[in-house]
Amino acid sequence: MKKFLLSAALATSILLTGCASVDYMQYSNSDQVMIGQGGAFTTSDGIEIWKNGAPQKPFRILGIINSSITEGVGAQTMLESAVVSKAKKEGADAVIVIDAQYQPGSGAYSGPSYWQPSTSSNAGTAFWDGANSGSAMASSWLSMASAYGEISIKFYAIKYVTE
Repeated sequence: MKKFLLSAALATSILLTGCASVDYMQYSNSDQVMIGQGGAFTTSDGIEIWKNGAPQKPFRILGIINSSITEGVGAQTMLESAVVSKAKKEGADAVIVIDAQYQPGSGAYSGPSYWQPSTSSNAGTAFWDGANSGSAMASSWLSMASAYGEISIKFYAIKYVTE
């Protein structure tokens, strides 16, 4: 009986986890070089995942990755894997979280859209202020995965400039 209940619980958990949906849109101003002010990132399969802030080295935005998943056991890993796979396919070196939303059964949480470019006369380089990202979103996009509902996260896919 215990084996049956354990099997039923595992099957239910697996069914509650949805497939990750990942879409890519090419960025129209991909020639503009940007530099971040640092922040926090992890690395997965050779791709940096910037969860707060942006790299302190020159980069270009290649595109925007929109991702979503219905929460369940392993959803966080599945979503991260799908985003990293799409980033690699598009030639990116890293992704930067730019927006996160959580939609429970009724009601919604929406993280701030915190990337506001500020231009500089420094050779056409834009400086992105990740310091205004709001620690709630930076630290909570992964913790949102602990409750059931739909998680949607938007990323910039970026390529480092080596000149």
